[in-house]
Formats: sequence, structure tokens, C-alpha cells
Amino acid sequence: MIKVLKRNNWDFKFAELILQSYSSVSQLMEEEYRVLYSFLLFPQRFWRLANRYYYNEVNWAQNTFAKKIESLIEEQQDYMRFMDEFKEHFHQE
Repeated sequence: MIKVLKRNNWDFKFAELILQSYSSVSQLMEEEYRVLYSFLLFPQRFWRLANRYYYNEVNWAQNTFAKKIESLIEEQQDYMRFMDEFKEHFHQE
């Protein structure tokens, strides 16, 4: 779901479609929405990028790493808007 959302500027409509499709096969319970919300809150993409760079898993020049970090920062506003919509739509606290 995260891959689809990041490629679509964190458009909430895509999350709704994904979750509706999933729910047509197996209905999500309220606590599962809470887990999903918590999972989405974790800055996994930032953590993964920093972790890979720190442990030298990639051979990036410093400016390549900086561009990747800048890209994550640029999408932050869309991501936060998405999280607010998710929280409101699925009644998360």
C-alpha cells in the first residue's frame, strides 16, 4: 500500500480503494485499522534510507543520499495530509 501511495502523492482515494478491495475478501476489524494506522505512522522509508547509508549497504555519493533525503522531506506535506485523512476517516486517536 505504501508503494502505491508514495507514487500517487499520498492520495487518500488510493488507500480507500485498496482497503475496500481487501475488505471485500476479508473485512478488517477496528483494531486492525489501529495497527495499520500505527504502521503507517512509523517513518519506515526514512529509517530504511538512513540505515542503508549508515551501514554502507549502498555505494552512494553524499549528494545522492542528500537528494534521496530531500525527496522524502518534499513529500512530507502530502504524507501528513494523508495521515490526517486516514485518522479522521477511520476514527483513529
